Amino acid sequence: MNATVAAAERAVDSGFDCLKVKVGVRGIDADAERLRAVRDAVESGVSLRADANGAWDRETAREALARLAPVDLAYVEQPLPAGDLDGAAALRRADETPDVPIALDESVAAHGVDAVLEARAADAVVLKPMALGGPDRALAAALRALAAGVEPIVTTTVDAVVARTAAVHVAAAIPDVAPCGLATGSLLREDLAADPCPVDAGRVAVPTAPGLAGGAFDDLRTDG
Repeated sequence: MNATVAAAERAVDSGFDCLKVKVGVRGIDADAERLRAVRDAVESGVSLRADANGAWDRETAREALARLAPVDLAYVEQPLPAGDLDGAAALRRADETPDVPIALDESVAAHGVDAVLEARAADAVVLKPMALGGPDRALAAALRALAAGVEPIVTTTVDAVVARTAAVHVAAAIPDVAPCGLATGSLLREDLAADPCPVDAGRVAVPTAPGLAGGAFDDLRTDG
């Protein structure tokens, strides 16, 4: 828990105002304690998200949402396995479920964004361009989500710099986009090229040169 709090404080000190904490590996009590410790350690204006990565069954998810509701989460991401779209929809509709927004990630890849929207299974959808067939399809999915009143969040599959830069462009094309998960370059041991749009103080400057980033990736091109 101390490590989680320390990481959260470093992120806020670096300029981030939205944090995501992984949950679901430990028990609900431990997750609630960790999230409460993070909430107490950061400013009230910092948005806090929890990602369960499909770890819970329906009963556990209902209990978890009840326990986590006082932490004031922006949303809980993927509380149920990706295949249980009906369960996610039921979790949102249930009268006994606390008013904690639900985001879906793996369920979008498994079922498609249209099925998620039709089922009314999510308050937010997490869109990974490289998992959805490219930046154009991700942007189209984001705009359909917005039209349905569902918030699109753009993130990566821990991509190398070329795909990561494409995700930056997708996020920038979404009107009034919410904080996105694009600060993933540091998770790589090494990258394909220098990053033309690094995260600085929690923000990314979108490249304005032609293409993804002008000639930033020319050295990666091969003839033939």
